[in-house]
Amino acid sequence: DHKTQDIVSNHLTEAEEAARQSEHDMNHQRASEKYADTARKECSEEVDEDAPTQWKAMVASNSPNEYYERLANTEKKIIDDWTQKRLLLIQNMVSKSIEDSLKDHSSVERSSAPYVRVLVKAFNSKNTTR
Repeated sequence: DHKTQDIVSNHLTEAEEAARQSEHDMNHQRASEKYADTARKECSEEVDEDAPTQWKAMVASNSPNEYYERLANTEKKIIDDWTQKRLLLIQNMVSKSIEDSLKDHSSVERSSAPYVRVLVKAFNSKNTTR
């Protein structure tokens, strides 16, 4: 029958299944990390557009640490407050971006139907279990 030839079925041992699942998980982890790095970079750029001018000037300078040390306390506070706010904004944006990406790529999940283990007992004519 032509239709049955089109259906391919792989039967894997538990060890083979575990190895393939492990490989799938590692590939998924690598892809997630790569995506997170990209998302972090994009989100940082977007957040930095709203940064205070003091922070932008500090980051653009040749030596941000020296630039910061030369600032007045009020300017340092502006930069410190922005640095904290920036981290939270980036974390939230990256988390949302990754969450949205996972929703879009839920079809990448690996499916596997495990074998069912069955304990078989036989009774002989004298009612003793084998």
